[in-house]
Amino acid sequence: MLDESPLRRRVGGRKVILDQTQHLIRIATDHPSVRLHVVPLSAEEYPPPASTLLIMRLAAAG
Repeated sequence: MLDESPLRRRVGGRKVILDQTQHLIRIATDHPSVRLHVVPLSAEEYPPPASTLLIMRLAAAG
């Protein structure tokens, strides 16, 4: 689940935004077990998905 606001926030310029968006699309299309849900800004509350929700935190590179 991803809130819509980070997709609209302009950080890093157009190329960075394009690269990050393309990466999200690639992950969602290349991995059948991954579903990308974008919660719209208009949603005051959003119910959790009916399936399992896994929150992952990745260590910083380096």
